[in-house]
Amino acid sequence: MSGNLYAKQRVDYVADLLRQIGLQPERIRMINISAGMGAKFAELASEFAATIASLGPTGLHRHDHGREIPLAPDPERTEPAAEKAV
Repeated sequence: MSGNLYAKQRVDYVADLLRQIGLQPERIRMINISAGMGAKFAELASEFAATIASLGPTGLHRHDHGREIPLAPDPERTEPAAEKAV
C-alpha cells in the first residue's frame, strides 16, 4: 500500500474518532498537492484555518490527578504572584 493511501486511512480513522467523541470530523483534512503548487496550498491552508475558526473551541479539558485542567488558559482567572526565593 502506498504511503498516501495509508495516510488517508489514518485521517479517515481520526475523523471517525472525532465523530465518536462529539467533535466535528471537519477538524481534520488531508490534501494531496504538488510541491510546485504553493499558491494553491496557501489557499487550501487558509480555507482550512477558516473552517477551524468557524467551528470554534472544542470545549475539551484534560485531567491531572483527578482535577480538571482547561486546555486553554482562562483569561478571567488570575494567578497568584509567585514568591521569590531569597
